[in-house]
Amino acid sequence: MNSTETYQRGNDYEFFIRRAFKCERGKHGAETQTFKILLDAEYGSSDTPKDYDKRLEKVKGYLAKAVAKFLSRKPTQAEKEGLERMAPRIQRAGSAAELSKFLEFGLDLTIRYRDL
Repeated sequence: MNSTETYQRGNDYEFFIRRAFKCERGKHGAETQTFKILLDAEYGSSDTPKDYDKRLEKVKGYLAKAVAKFLSRKPTQAEKEGLERMAPRIQRAGSAAELSKFLEFGLDLTIRYRDL
């Protein structure tokens, strides 16, 4: 994965959180760079941060809170089922690359919230 792709995946992370909380960049962990750093380390584009595991757990926590926020916003049945399937998978994920798959799914699932 090249730098452009890791940047896009970082944007997916930021947009998912911003969509959940209707917030600006930097709130609730919504920061592209937070996720991009992890992906760059995984794909060898940069050195692995000494606190990689701690950062990954923090990202998983932010995503779990975003999922919980979506669930509190009266989702449709399909959204609810998808988010409920997504939540445990986020917690079990062992890498940012694995999380990025769930982010794509989550963004598609929550598309109706994109302009809120």
